[in-house]
Amino acid sequence: MKLQFGVARECINPAVPVSLAGYFNRRMWDRVLDDIEVRAVVLEKNGVWAALVQFDLVTVTAEIRAGILDGLAAAGVSQIGSDNLLVTATHTHTAPEVRSGKPGSNPAYPPLAAARAVQALRQALATLHPGEAWQGQGFDARFLFNRRYWMKNGAVLTNPGKLNPEIVRPEGDIDPEIPLLVLRAGGRTELVVANIVNHGDTIGGNGVSADWCGFFHRAVETALGPDSMAMPLIGCAGNINHFDVSTDRGQTCYAEAERIGRGYADSVLAALKTVVPVSGDRLKVVCRRVSGGLHRV
Repeated sequence: MKLQFGVARECINPAVPVSLAGYFNRRMWDRVLDDIEVRAVVLEKNGVWAALVQFDLVTVTAEIRAGILDGLAAAGVSQIGSDNLLVTATHTHTAPEVRSGKPGSNPAYPPLAAARAVQALRQALATLHPGEAWQGQGFDARFLFNRRYWMKNGAVLTNPGKLNPEIVRPEGDIDPEIPLLVLRAGGRTELVVANIVNHGDTIGGNGVSADWCGFFHRAVETALGPDSMAMPLIGCAGNINHFDVSTDRGQTCYAEAERIGRGYADSVLAALKTVVPVSGDRLKVVCRRVSGGLHRV
């Protein structure tokens, strides 16, 4: 499929005191291990527009999304609005807390994140150029495990601990498939969107980091060359993490984030050799509001 697209990114490292999100305790950031970003992609075909924004954050709040929409309107951007903008996060557990009322949250940070997203979207719009969409699928089952286990006493435990002799089997499945969307221009791959299912929670501590997602996109972008972008969309990973209970190897450290991120990058780069052109000749955007109750275990 031929279309027009633009990509851009902005750094969203905190400059104010704020806790890191992802755990149940306050963790004020004290250093930056690697940059966290907001990445933006804009698509256009025959007057139909769509945009995708991804933050290296634990989640995206309604406040941040509203801030992006307000910022776009104030800047006179008419192509992107509430019906064709998808905002998501990598769910890294070493980025600022953006949920108001949570321990250590700072109301000054979410507006900064929203403003940087607006900057990235405007830059992506300004660099719109012709390209082609390709699709494919990778596979990698090395780094993901279901964290809920049936125990010998009939109970189901979350994260029961490494080498626990009471473990019988995992309670649920994993999802090792990695769907890919690839955008190319002039025969060169400029964007790779990879839907990977795993938690971004390998480091811990008080350092700001994009976790394994950061190592993933940097490794892919290095392989693809300057001005490329890799976007690790995170699939449904509620009970999927990287802890292998069959070994006592330490898995909470910066080196573990690098091992996983680079491993996923190798699998995605290999899968790029098998992608095929997206068929069809139109871009369609569907927007629908859904709601659901709590899952009862």
